[in-house]
Amino acid sequence: MIRKLLRAVARLIVWVCTFVGFVIVSGALCLYLMNREHQPKSLAHDTVLTLTLEGSYVDHHTGLPGLSAIATGGQGSLYDVTRAIMHGAKDKKVVGLILRIETPSLSTAQIQEIRDALLVFQKEGKPAWCYTDSFGELGSGTGLYYLATACPHITVQPLGMVNLIGISMESPFAKGALDKLGVVPNLIQKKEYKSYEEIFTREDFSLPAREALQATVDSFLSQIVDGIAQARKLPPDHVRALIETGPYVLEAAKTSRLIDKIGFYDDLLADLKKNFDTSMDYMDVDAYLKTLPLDLPGEGIALIFGTGTIQREKSPVFGGEATIDTETLCTAFQDAADDPHVKAIVFRIDSPGGSPLASETIRHALEQVKKPIIISMGSAAASGGYWIALPGSQIVAQPATLTGSIGAMGGKFVLAGLFEKLGIHWGRVSTHENATLGSFSDPYTPLQQAQVDLWIQQIYDAFVSRVSKSRHMTPEQVEKVARGRVWTGEQAFALGLVDHLGGLHTAIGMAQKVAGLPMDAPLHLFPKPRSLLETLAEVVSGAHEASLLAPQIRILMEGCQFLHQVRAYFPSSQATVSMPFKEIHAL
Repeated sequence: MIRKLLRAVARLIVWVCTFVGFVIVSGALCLYLMNREHQPKSLAHDTVLTLTLEGSYVDHHTGLPGLSAIATGGQGSLYDVTRAIMHGAKDKKVVGLILRIETPSLSTAQIQEIRDALLVFQKEGKPAWCYTDSFGELGSGTGLYYLATACPHITVQPLGMVNLIGISMESPFAKGALDKLGVVPNLIQKKEYKSYEEIFTREDFSLPAREALQATVDSFLSQIVDGIAQARKLPPDHVRALIETGPYVLEAAKTSRLIDKIGFYDDLLADLKKNFDTSMDYMDVDAYLKTLPLDLPGEGIALIFGTGTIQREKSPVFGGEATIDTETLCTAFQDAADDPHVKAIVFRIDSPGGSPLASETIRHALEQVKKPIIISMGSAAASGGYWIALPGSQIVAQPATLTGSIGAMGGKFVLAGLFEKLGIHWGRVSTHENATLGSFSDPYTPLQQAQVDLWIQQIYDAFVSRVSKSRHMTPEQVEKVARGRVWTGEQAFALGLVDHLGGLHTAIGMAQKVAGLPMDAPLHLFPKPRSLLETLAEVVSGAHEASLLAPQIRILMEGCQFLHQVRAYFPSSQATVSMPFKEIHAL
């Protein structure tokens, strides 16, 4: 009877997973075909582009439309947004742009990327208008207001607010919770600014961590103040004073020259119709993108994106969060190096770090490429993200990019106290004393502690050595800016860790110049986008654990193995080169 019941349950699980897989594949196929068959209307003369920002954004989707959206949770492409704005700046049929800000989650560096594109748009003599319901509702609207000031005309809905109140970053500290659970962190950091482990071992910031974090928010604030002051034609000290006394109801915001009009979106459209050519047409940026060529033939620049945590293993097709794996990235660089049409490479990095082994593999692969490599840093290129940037002949970062974090940490969590509270006892047999190095039941022995410390120190020393060689600095000079400390791009530029301040399109322009190509030279994306059939073939075959059924079945099996699932949340004896904190997106 029990066996029959188990077989029935197993059949049910397989049926549910098969059905879920069928729905995912069918939905992806429908999205792809809809995207493929939808023919956008032809671009009319006197077209105003409309751009609505909402949700979160990644640097770029490298897969198929529809499939990429599913794989990344529907995140938008920052590259597509800025590409549309930059192309529209040169398009004679485009006469203006309306930016509509809903509730996007954008880092400060992403905001700067969009601002830069909007400023280029206006340098071509084309106006831009911004509309929003509110800059913040019950939270800060500082970052979104900073973005809006790239448009000379700002309209806010009558019940909105301008929550220009400054910047706050915070971090949880779990020591008290871990103490109650009986979990003991056995972690080692190199060096004092590599403060990620503090969220498990302390109840508040250490002095070095607080110093670095305060310097980061101060740098962000300075950049925001300067941007607002220049855009709204206000003295920087006056902008700082406005931030100190914010937030503002709309009448006060208008009196302070922070906004231009109080009204609804249709009021803005009515004003445009009244004050400008009534024959203007409107086209959404997504529709406009469909009119632009993706990959033109001919000599040009390779564009390679590296987004997410750096790891050795390849992620499944439907893995959710983007990652940088050695196989995919190294293959992309090799293909770009072998392509005779590629004269230079732009490598866009948005990563908080990850495995030092994977980072070193990628760094070595990039050094073998005999073509110029220009690095463009996104929201973060820190720790391992900075490690893989080192082979670049030039490094470009946004002023608000988080980078540096030249350090290392590793260790394990000892769960013996937790298991004792749960009434779980582990038996063990082993051949040698150090065979328990990765065990979560016991802390490191003095010998094991020394060995792990030696390994992490070796990683740190290698990091410093590679920075010293690539940035033409002495080890002593590197040590002063290393020690695990995170810098903003603005700070890193002053310290010699990056070469230029700017965004992706700045790096593309530099690559075109280095390669001796015209500014309209083609961009070639690597890895090359796969066809729908190629993608589905990989999914169905289960290659690289990308099967639709395998993830669901694996999750169910792991759910039945509680102890192993607990262990998965507390990795043992691992070293990472990850930044110690993440920027809070909602400034």
